[in-house]
Amino acid sequence: MAGEELIKKPEVLKRLRISNNTLYRGLKKGKYPQPVKNSDRSVAWVVSEIDAVIAKMMSDRDKD
Repeated sequence: MAGEELIKKPEVLKRLRISNNTLYRGLKKGKYPQPVKNSDRSVAWVVSEIDAVIAKMMSDRDKD
């Protein structure tokens, strides 16, 4: 995981095209990856994990 890019919540919401509430519901249900703590007051998401969620959404779409 060394060298992984981290992105903040606004970028996560933009990439997933979801609302803040949808993100937190998905985090609670395990649909989206948990953020990592990058300081005492700040969290971010690993970009490759968000990209994996998008890839899974596309894969699930193609199954139908």
